[in-house]
Amino acid sequence: MQGAGGGTVGVIQAYVADSTDPKDRARALGWLSATTNLGVALGPVLGSFAITLGKRDLMPGSGTLQMGRAAPGILAAGLCVLNMIFAWRYLTESRDLNEEHPAGEVRPTSRQAIWRVISHSGEPASRLIWIYAISIGAFQGSFSVLALFLNVRFQVTELTIGYFFMYVGAISVFTRVLLLGRMVDWLGEAKLSRLGLCSLLRVLSGCRWREIFGCWQWQSR
Repeated sequence: MQGAGGGTVGVIQAYVADSTDPKDRARALGWLSATTNLGVALGPVLGSFAITLGKRDLMPGSGTLQMGRAAPGILAAGLCVLNMIFAWRYLTESRDLNEEHPAGEVRPTSRQAIWRVISHSGEPASRLIWIYAISIGAFQGSFSVLALFLNVRFQVTELTIGYFFMYVGAISVFTRVLLLGRMVDWLGEAKLSRLGLCSLLRVLSGCRWREIFGCWQWQSR
């Protein structure tokens, strides 16, 4: 379910790319990423609130109604439903689906496009897709490990983990809103991408992997 929901990120980025001019595309994607990271900052806080809400009795009178440990999931599902309603009602198509294509052009199916990326990994578009998939996969995996690491090393619980993610999200929002546009103008998209990948590698390699894997083994037990 998380993977299927996470698939919307690429679609949203493609939508922004279709809706903006090439010269403004990097900034627009930066703003999109900033709003996403704002959710990273606020989401854990809402999760901690949901934990507290789940312990309360929501039924007036003598009856008892508690969401318990399901409260964060229920709250997250409710927010997803609201997003779906908003997108269905207000989000317009970014491209003309009835546009005429050049004579003789054959548009590949989704399965053919995926196989093209796998079988022709040396092409520029395929290289970009592979770089994005590997780097984002490594980066997103660090968030799941971080919660386990903080719990084992510093006894951080579900009631306090939100403050750490709020800190990470706030830094991400600051970087994308105030620094990204200037860095693109200074270095260009290609050089900035290389710098970002090297910085991400340095952060991940600087972790104490023995402790991180120890957290994972402890959680598995």
